[in-house]
Amino acid sequence: MIVFINMAVANNTIALLICGPIARQISERFNLNKIRITSLLDIFSCITQGFIPYGAQVLILLALINQKISFIDLVSKSYYLIILLFVSVIYIVFFMNKNEKRLEKTV
Repeated sequence: MIVFINMAVANNTIALLICGPIARQISERFNLNKIRITSLLDIFSCITQGFIPYGAQVLILLALINQKISFIDLVSKSYYLIILLFVSVIYIVFFMNKNEKRLEKTV
């Protein structure tokens, strides 16, 4: 959800403000940890912002280097975004449910 809204508005802060109420309803309906949901929204919003060619960060960077490299070359060197994406997906798939159950036992 956050990815598509961020692609539409090209501003992660606005995308977070739009998704916030929707994410809160989803977290309440499925009894999910609101802090984790908010954190994941922020992470995927940042990842999206780095991968869209019309995002503010990418446009400023390309302007500063006088477009000496292409957008594809820039994205292929964005190791932080790529690693963040893989680590986030791995966490969601393999560890998020285990951590949620552990939190429920302590509360």
